Amino acid sequence: MGTIRTMLCAGAGAMCLLSTLAETQVAKTSAGIILPSQVDIRKMLADRVDALAGQEDGIGIVVGVIEPQGRRVISYGHLNQGDPRPLDGDTAFEIGSVGKVFTALLLADMVRKGEVALSDPVAKYLPAGVKIPERNGRSITLLDLATHTSGLPFMPDEVPVYNDPAAKYSDEQLYRFLARFQLTRDPGAAWDYSNIGYWLLGQALTFRTGTDYENLLRTRVIDPMKLESTAITLPLKLRARLAPGHNAVLQPAPPVASVSIYEAMPAAGVGLVSTVNDLLTFLSVLWTMSLRRWHRVWQ
Repeated sequence: MGTIRTMLCAGAGAMCLLSTLAETQVAKTSAGIILPSQVDIRKMLADRVDALAGQEDGIGIVVGVIEPQGRRVISYGHLNQGDPRPLDGDTAFEIGSVGKVFTALLLADMVRKGEVALSDPVAKYLPAGVKIPERNGRSITLLDLATHTSGLPFMPDEVPVYNDPAAKYSDEQLYRFLARFQLTRDPGAAWDYSNIGYWLLGQALTFRTGTDYENLLRTRVIDPMKLESTAITLPLKLRARLAPGHNAVLQPAPPVASVSIYEAMPAAGVGLVSTVNDLLTFLSVLWTMSLRRWHRVWQ
């Protein structure tokens, strides 16, 4: 997808910062870790963007930080070639596979409500006749899919040409691929990143609830968390703030979700758009939920 797609760093704002900070000194005191200053982080972003571009005007990055003192949003660059609008915490990006975290949260919510169990075979929630590969009597479970230990590959074979808008790929083609695919190791045995696994997880959750993925995500995650700038189908006000991805030669690239095989797998994160401000809210809520869980465990 090109070395400088803005979605890769900007969409994952807070997460991108973790890899960036690994390259610099982080002060440690008795009060904990002190992150670099606003000026220092912005310099890192400038160096990263310009170095990747091999020139100035390498589009841009937005980073979000959560720390005890509150939130910070730091940006460098602008919206698009020929569009000098600066990036900020409300700039919208395709967030790519960061969206898989949203799907995993859907699964956790449904487990908490007793609608599914992590140990359930995924085949239990798919249409009759759909064949899911097994090995040594071990079925692929929902947990295997969520943890990338299903044994399924990254993508199916016979993937359509990326830049061919006429190429089509359907759920039926993915099911046919699964029917003939043979696992090379038992489900749950090893980690291997799989877009197919998250597509299949999304299929199971939507069939279980009788709704489509976008509506399920909105009603279970986006609306309850009040993520007002996170969506798959973009309202006009969000579309106006969308920063397009760019390819390796810094030309605007079409949305990833416009490619038919990715359009078929929204649960893998493809097509979800968000902002750094919304992602910081998302991270804050998850952190609070985690603390409450551990507090109950240790009581």
